[in-house]
Amino acid sequence: MAKKTTSDNNQQKVRDAISKAGVELLRKEPFFAHILANVSRSFGDDVETMAVSYTDKGFFLWVNDDFALKKLNDKERIAVLKHEMLHLVLKHVFRGPGSDPELENLAADLVVNQYVAPWPLPDGAILLSTFPDLNLLPDQTMEWYLYKLKKLRNNDAQEQFPESYHALESIIQSNNQRGQHNLWGSHNSKNNSNSGDLSDAAIEATLKNIVAQALTKVKSDQWGTIPSSLRRTIESIVAPAKLPWKKLLRIFCQSCGKTKIVNTRNKESIRFPGNPGIRIKRLQHIAVAIDTSGSIDEVILNKFWNEIIGIYKTGAKVTIIECDAQIQKTWELKNSMETPKLQGGGGTNFDPVFEWLNENRHSGLGGCIYLTDGVAPKPTIKPFCKILWVVYRSKSDNEHLVPGRVIELD
Repeated sequence: MAKKTTSDNNQQKVRDAISKAGVELLRKEPFFAHILANVSRSFGDDVETMAVSYTDKGFFLWVNDDFALKKLNDKERIAVLKHEMLHLVLKHVFRGPGSDPELENLAADLVVNQYVAPWPLPDGAILLSTFPDLNLLPDQTMEWYLYKLKKLRNNDAQEQFPESYHALESIIQSNNQRGQHNLWGSHNSKNNSNSGDLSDAAIEATLKNIVAQALTKVKSDQWGTIPSSLRRTIESIVAPAKLPWKKLLRIFCQSCGKTKIVNTRNKESIRFPGNPGIRIKRLQHIAVAIDTSGSIDEVILNKFWNEIIGIYKTGAKVTIIECDAQIQKTWELKNSMETPKLQGGGGTNFDPVFEWLNENRHSGLGGCIYLTDGVAPKPTIKPFCKILWVVYRSKSDNEHLVPGRVIELD
């Protein structure tokens, strides 16, 4: 019988350590252990720390042997495993690299590291406190944190956010080992055979089934320290399909109508013969706010614009508000129905639109439809009228979009 080498012994120790961490996770937080059980494992030095990815063959957990065995203690090993399963459950793995991968990676870690407790993260983990003067709120989306982090790229960032600016510089310049996210997205996954066995949509459906099965195995008292907001997000992954957004849009507009009694000579008054009668005139004035921050594309706008034209043709008065971080332009929709050429391109702030609505409350406005990707802070101004949020490219919960109802553009 061949004698085992030192390398073989180390790899077996790593496998045993990961298995032990999985068992402890099963005891304390079974939901994440059930997710882990559906993920294939690869050991070696393909990654620097740990990482998750997907291919047309399924989901993978990549483990660096030295990192897992020598750099982490038992509890930290569980923390990192839970960290990676959170990335998977929250569908971060389906995001390919964007225009600023470094900040995107940090934003993703800011989301999941809030939920790793009670397990201790290793030194150097990215936390909300890492950026002390950026005023990062808990329980926000990856998009929200990315929006805040991008402020550190501004020319005046060093003066406006000195602590966070230097923290970012230190992170970028250091060799501190952090989670590896460059395997995310179908074109970046290791061992992707590109055989086309399963589409990305099918892989997402597979994840949905894994999450659904895990939920059925977890009792109500087995969620540990997971906050209710995260639990709702997890449960929403397997929620029934959304109602058709176009139908909901029309229903909302119908509910925003007002009535006015007017005199008419086409009808004689029943009560006072010889005098003009009265009729009830239905009034409908809708504001349509369009997020022009730069993330909206022509396809999305055309799809939405066709529905706005349909509302206008029913006789409604429609006021368009183009807004990013501030209102760029307001105008009334008239006979010219071409898709507008939007102005803007900056960040997003919902408050200017709500302030405009309140200032124009006596113009007969019945409601406001807000087309946005949702990447902005929670509004601080309460509008006087009904609000319907039409959200596109949503990757997570939209609990900060208040007041009003949220529908997603399919």
